[in-house]
Amino acid sequence: MKKLLLISFVFPPAFSAESVMLLKKVRVLARYFSITIITLDNKDNHFQDDSTLKQMVPKNVRVKYVPSFDKKSVFNRVLNIVFKIVFRGSPLFLYYDLGWSLNAVRYIKNVLLKNEDFDVLMSNSRNICSHLVGYSIHKVNTIPWVQHYSDPYSDSMFDEKWHYKLFMKHVDTKIEEVFIKRATVITVPSKELGNCICEKYNKIDTCFCSDKVIVIPHVYDGPMNEKAVALYTEGDTCFEKGNYFHICYLGSLYGPRSFRYILKVLGDLANSDKSSDKKIVIHLFGEMDKASKKLFSEYKCENIRFHGSVVYLKSLALMAHADALLLIDTPIEKSPYFPSKLSDYMGTDNPIIALASEQSCVKRIAEETHLIHFLFDESICYEKLNHPISKEKLQSRVAFSNRTNVYTDLINKINSSTR
Repeated sequence: MKKLLLISFVFPPAFSAESVMLLKKVRVLARYFSITIITLDNKDNHFQDDSTLKQMVPKNVRVKYVPSFDKKSVFNRVLNIVFKIVFRGSPLFLYYDLGWSLNAVRYIKNVLLKNEDFDVLMSNSRNICSHLVGYSIHKVNTIPWVQHYSDPYSDSMFDEKWHYKLFMKHVDTKIEEVFIKRATVITVPSKELGNCICEKYNKIDTCFCSDKVIVIPHVYDGPMNEKAVALYTEGDTCFEKGNYFHICYLGSLYGPRSFRYILKVLGDLANSDKSSDKKIVIHLFGEMDKASKKLFSEYKCENIRFHGSVVYLKSLALMAHADALLLIDTPIEKSPYFPSKLSDYMGTDNPIIALASEQSCVKRIAEETHLIHFLFDESICYEKLNHPISKEKLQSRVAFSNRTNVYTDLINKINSSTR
């Protein structure tokens, strides 16, 4: 079995969308590779700790947790403040990202590579410091390098602060360009994002090979879903019995994904369902930024209930036991994002309300999988949501979200590069 060295700033038990996406990917890749993962020491990360995720890591996967800078040092505390003030617009230069990158490179070069050889190198974003480590290793060990981009990095709409656009965006673009030129394979979760990367770098470099970009959509993990439902029964889900129709939103509300869209969904349902005998309740599970918290406090409504964050396996059980699921896509005209929770949603047999633009990745997936889909300017009808989804449509949807064969191209590309 070939050896894969995988570098990622986040990995379980750290709980984030990126961490969960990588875990599901590792559970597939572990069938083909002996995997060693280099990630941030859990005591140094700022993510929620979810020990249930760690239990889902395959037993043949080795994980090495590397610390960042010593946070207790007075010098490092002062330097941390300086970095946050000066460079806060760029994830690359956030203090602990950079500290971890340096320590990870030292560990890999001075310990890991002195004792064993690897056949493939893989680095996982969104934190570009993972690619920074990959770049440093690839310069001294030119094995095939696979880079994964979950989001457009230097072109992300989430980094629109003026100080970022003024300076750091240009730095990030140049850094990303160096990494992408050196990549053997680039993986992305949607063909829309793949097209963005190809269009951008074909203009920058006429020698850029679009064939090295491979689409690996997010998939849901059947065994993880089964374990989640077995662990958390319907009684653990906060959903009242009786004349209620429970709509579940799982994920953070921040920036473009605002609480105001929750109000729109509830308003549209309330206006269309005056004759309904069921009370519609929207449950929010996740974090909210200050703007969304302010809106939530101003529009106090018994039909909207905020529960805070839950561990990932419980979120899967909530999806299964809800009456309908809500997805809020990034509100831009041609959104290339494939929200990772959508693959988990499609693993259930529940209707999905998707707020997305007409030319988005979500809209395309909706059309391919018979996902119930509503645009921002459409009203939502309770009668449609309450109507059972046909067996044929469910089979189409689950088949799309459960495809592990999407890794075939990646495995073949890696194998051809390592012969």
